[in-house]
Amino acid sequence: WASLTFDWRLVLMAMSTPSVSFLIPAHNEEKIIGTALDHLRPLAGPRVEVLVGLDGCTDGTKEVVSRYDFVRYIELNERRGKPAILRHLMELARGEIIAIHDADWRFVCDVKGLEALLTSFADPKLGGIVLPPHHLPFWERRKWKSFTFRGVSVGTSLLAEYLLCTQTKRVGDELYVDKAKVVYPFTVDVFRRALIPAAATAADDFERFLFLMDTDYKVKVFNDRSLPYFETTATDWSPMGHFRQRIKGHLARAQLKERCDFQAGFSNFHLPFAKYCLMNAGRRGVADLLAVTLWLVTILLALIVAKIIMLKNLPGAQDAWKYRVRS
Repeated sequence: WASLTFDWRLVLMAMSTPSVSFLIPAHNEEKIIGTALDHLRPLAGPRVEVLVGLDGCTDGTKEVVSRYDFVRYIELNERRGKPAILRHLMELARGEIIAIHDADWRFVCDVKGLEALLTSFADPKLGGIVLPPHHLPFWERRKWKSFTFRGVSVGTSLLAEYLLCTQTKRVGDELYVDKAKVVYPFTVDVFRRALIPAAATAADDFERFLFLMDTDYKVKVFNDRSLPYFETTATDWSPMGHFRQRIKGHLARAQLKERCDFQAGFSNFHLPFAKYCLMNAGRRGVADLLAVTLWLVTILLALIVAKIIMLKNLPGAQDAWKYRVRS
């Protein structure tokens, strides 16, 4: 009976909500992509498709993906980077709504949650949705393996809190981005396909958000653990891995400034956020304060290295993506 009820709800959702395509760019992800696909399996159906782009994989990623009968995949023999893969996948996608899904994430959602997500787009003026911060699973306190992972986890949660406090507005029972207050981009990984072209920079999630800020479309914010969110499958990052990721982030933002109006500066964002971060981390305890301080110092050092790299040449989206954390 439980399975029959579940199938009936899927049928109802297919009749009443727009279709969605989950796009997963993947390069040598054989150890982790199965977790991502296992979490999507219960949602797959007539209105939910899953597309995987194999970006020059040299391991067994293709073999893993091919075991899932609900997955469509394309294979690029030459590694081209995330933006190029996403362009291919968006050309193939059938869904009215696009959800960008990294291979090292899992989509935490049931059928009811997915319906809540997709029915939001019944509002024709809604362009995209900011999901609860997906970078690290800070919803529940866990035993972090390193100060690096602890610092990134707590720091990311504080960044989300700060943006919610300073860049959103409440309309009835729902939360939306306040365009008049935006100086630092939110990440948009769920959006109306017809509105947004494929990203051209390594900061694809920020690029989508800033594109929506230049339109009359609204951006809704989910900030409730009962609603869908992405969660990383990582349980630890090395200091060098985090450092490389931060270099990638700085290079991506430099690419972004050449294409979009990116207002965040030292006085209007970085300094007030650093103060907010240290004050609130201190209230959580000495360990969190030290970990977040290390996180901020790493971001600063990575900025210096990124500036040195850019003195020679600003890397393209493909080269910047090479700095990302390897799970």
